[in-house]
Amino acid sequence: MGYKEVRGYWRVVNPVVETFVAAVEDLSAEISKIRTKTPVFKATSKLVKSNPGQGPRVLISTLSACLGRIIDDPDNVKYHKLKLSVLFRKSGGFLNGSRQMLTRLGFKVDDVTETATLRYTRSGEVDLNLVELRRNDLLRSWGELNHS
Repeated sequence: MGYKEVRGYWRVVNPVVETFVAAVEDLSAEISKIRTKTPVFKATSKLVKSNPGQGPRVLISTLSACLGRIIDDPDNVKYHKLKLSVLFRKSGGFLNGSRQMLTRLGFKVDDVTETATLRYTRSGEVDLNLVELRRNDLLRSWGELNHS
C-alpha cells in the first residue's frame, strides 16, 4: 500500500482493506470515548435533568425540526431566526438550560427581540456541515439520555 499525489490530492495506491477496517474501528472507539463530552450532549443532559415531564422532548423535537428545515432550505432566511415565545409555548414554557441549548446549537439569543438567530460564517453563509453535525449530535444525545 502506498500513496501518490493526483491533482493536488493524495490517493491510496494498492489499498489493504484490513488496514482501513482497523482504522475505522480505532476512530469509532475514540468517538465513543468523547461522545458524552460534546457541548450539545452536555446541554441536552442539563436540559433533561433540570426539567421533568415532556418539555425537553418537545423542545428537542422542535429544535431538530428547525435545524432540519435549515438543512433542507439553507437560503430561506426565515428559518434562521426562531421566535422564543413560540418555541417555548410549544414546549410548555421556558425550560432550564434551553438558552444554553440554543447557543450550543449555533444560535445567538437576543433577549430584547426575544429571538434566537443562527450564527453565520465570516462570509455570511450558513455552514450546513456544522448545522447537520449539531443536529445529529442533538438526536444522538437525546437518544442516549432517553434510553439510559
